[in-house]
Amino acid sequence: MRLFTVSDLHADHPENRKWLEQLSRDDYLDNILIVAGDVADEIGLLSSSLALLSRRFRHVCFVPGNHDLWVIRSQLHSSFDKYRAVGQACRDAGVHTQACRVGSTLIVPLLGWYDYSFGPFNETLRANWMDFKACQWDGHDDAAVSRAFDELN
Repeated sequence: MRLFTVSDLHADHPENRKWLEQLSRDDYLDNILIVAGDVADEIGLLSSSLALLSRRFRHVCFVPGNHDLWVIRSQLHSSFDKYRAVGQACRDAGVHTQACRVGSTLIVPLLGWYDYSFGPFNETLRANWMDFKACQWDGHDDAAVSRAFDELN
């Protein structure tokens, strides 16, 4: 058994989706893949991408990234609702979002959101960072969102 990890697949870009589709259907069937977010912001594409991966790996473990929670091009208006939809897409695809033990290996996906522990927030970020336009947190500020995800862990 081998353990692979990937992030930022951005399957909404055709060349990235093509790469996903060309992954071997045989070479990884005994392996684990950790997907550390940013598969796609469109829920249907995220669902189909995770389903594709789950057919190619023995186990797929996933934690959503910021792009996966964008609602700017979604019928959902809340990123909390999007998080729940992403969770359902994972369950439908057989993808782990909780702790997963495979033999002696334990994989524990952890959720997080901006807490600014690496640097102070400023208005330049708010004006220019797409997450502040594409994510909607029902009026909660980033600190509340960060605490909510911490509690889910």
